[in-house]
Amino acid sequence: MKRIGLGLALAACAQAALAARPVVIGTNGSGPLSLAANVGWVRTGAYWSTVEPAPGQWDWNVADAIVDGARANGQQVLYILSGAPQWACGCTNGAARPANIELWKDFVSHVALHMKGRVAAYEIWNEPDLTANTTYGVGWDADLNASPRYVDYLVEAARIIRSTDGAVRLVGPALSGGANSRTAQIFQQLENTTYPDGNASAFVDVVSVHANAHDDWTAADAANRLWWNKLYPLQTYNPRNSGKPIWVTEFGWSSEVIGEAAQRDRIRDFLIQAGGESSLLAPFRITHAFIYALFTGCGGQDIYRCDQTPKLAVTDYLRTLPFPAVQPLQPSASPEGMAFFTLPPCRVVDTRNPTGPAGGPALAAHSRRVFPIALACGVPATARAIASNLTVTGGNDFGYVVLSPGEPPPTSTINYRPGQTRANNAMTGVNAVGSVTAGSGQISGSVHVIIDVNGYFE
Repeated sequence: MKRIGLGLALAACAQAALAARPVVIGTNGSGPLSLAANVGWVRTGAYWSTVEPAPGQWDWNVADAIVDGARANGQQVLYILSGAPQWACGCTNGAARPANIELWKDFVSHVALHMKGRVAAYEIWNEPDLTANTTYGVGWDADLNASPRYVDYLVEAARIIRSTDGAVRLVGPALSGGANSRTAQIFQQLENTTYPDGNASAFVDVVSVHANAHDDWTAADAANRLWWNKLYPLQTYNPRNSGKPIWVTEFGWSSEVIGEAAQRDRIRDFLIQAGGESSLLAPFRITHAFIYALFTGCGGQDIYRCDQTPKLAVTDYLRTLPFPAVQPLQPSASPEGMAFFTLPPCRVVDTRNPTGPAGGPALAAHSRRVFPIALACGVPATARAIASNLTVTGGNDFGYVVLSPGEPPPTSTINYRPGQTRANNAMTGVNAVGSVTAGSGQISGSVHVIIDVNGYFE
């Protein structure tokens, strides 16, 4: 993969107002309820202690069910790597890292290989700025300066995952929403630690932080605290990473305290703040935000009630957005510049192949098909657009095909006559889960569609 240093602004259809920049919406938690909430990204996974309950004993049942279920729903997975088993860490809360880093490397290697092509991004650990936390799999119960450090764990995971699956994004340091001195320590270590193959910051693709709010905070209060507690320290202590995409991987309010209507409004308004409404957050590239939580059983912060019926945050907000849910833009918003990354030409769609998500059947007249592009041929799920060659063949009538991220634009991508095989270069936006829609303008019959990708914009 080669990066070309140029910016590109793709024109996008203006949507009804609300945020200056799009923010992709996800949930902490997956399954049918997440799909019913129209979210295209889920933050989930199986603990290390679940996957490897004893040394060298691998159990993929839970992990496979979670990941394959999300993929079947057309969703992308942010998989959390955390929760050390007692046999490795000598702990009961999964938060103490094993002193033998080879155990961690072996675990990451097995997960990366087993999940290759199915996971969009990995988040390394969970809230390592905390210690002595009673919640399982939360915190880093060790001196941050004691070897192996959190930064060493992150870098080793990045090396392994990148060598296994180049389309995956590395996310970290997954910091809690609170103010503490360990936040600055972790950012300083990322900034100032250099390995033979590069500075530690180079191993981070996406910076992740949490913004769990106190229930008496408004959305604007939560945005201000996010800046003060996490993004200002990022800018101050780890400037190498401050310009990278930022994912808020936890945020939310309890409806038990503030009511469902206020929960709905604050979730929506926080996403608007994150999308540039807040002058403090506007300089940062917050691209994804994950609501905490989907459904934990019967929690106040859940967006589903105890009986699994949806709260107002779902019915009155998320379900008003098309899948995959993205906080809408103001019509006047300017698209952000992107970099272009070349890829060896690679076939991602061919409807002449057996029936499948990227195969047959042929595209029928006056129909649309959604094709998954992300995680195939080295295209990451965070891509905003692809460069490709579109070929049509076997059409039995006059027609055209339109490639688009969703609703088709007013112009065709390629036109053809009956029986003609034609090809055309195309630059096409992808939706928030990395899919493209092919729409047919053929009068009758069907046509085969072939897409060969040769690069992407991010």
